[in-house]
Amino acid sequence: MSLITEYKDFAPENVLQNLWGGVVCQDNWRFGQKSNDDTVYPMWFQAFYDTFTKQYKPDIEPFVVEAGNRFIEIVGDEYTLIRNMAAGNTFGQDGDIHSDWVVSGESLTGVLYLNRRWQDNWGGETIVYDREDSSVCEISKFEAGKLVVFDGSNPHIGKGPQRACGELRCIIAMQAVKTDAWEAHLKKIGRDKPQEAQQPLVIEMEDVDIPDN
Repeated sequence: MSLITEYKDFAPENVLQNLWGGVVCQDNWRFGQKSNDDTVYPMWFQAFYDTFTKQYKPDIEPFVVEAGNRFIEIVGDEYTLIRNMAAGNTFGQDGDIHSDWVVSGESLTGVLYLNRRWQDNWGGETIVYDREDSSVCEISKFEAGKLVVFDGSNPHIGKGPQRACGELRCIIAMQAVKTDAWEAHLKKIGRDKPQEAQQPLVIEMEDVDIPDN
């Protein structure tokens, strides 16, 4: 059984153009996304979706929402979308091997490649390992507009660009979990009550104690 399912025409050229202009070229990038808690070299990211309120953040590019909706159409309505975000890395910022979910068969991860012009020598592929036998793996070549879907319990890694590449490798990462499994998880962590969107924390500089060097 294949570890990876690919949808090569998931995002056609016009959609990629809108995602590039509405996401990649905007100043909403933040630095610090980690694959694991002990990640040494984090990467760039943009968070679009509130996991607990199940709502997109204000003023999100409409094509991001469309990508999330189409992802759910592919995986099936027994799944609940819990993540939709952009991630970006340059040479030296490989992800770490990690899993998105503990139990096999309950979660699916989707990776959408955004860079419209990419060379094979630039790397950037996604590697998925068999959770039962790590000597078995499958590789998905970086190709613009392709969606890669796999079981989130399988260890995987998004490779950073090779040194020949001066570009930011950009993807949209999505995750969907079977609704009953997600509700059980929320109950376990005490988040099973309806959640309201939280206002961003604003810290005034005068409230910050900056020690002298």
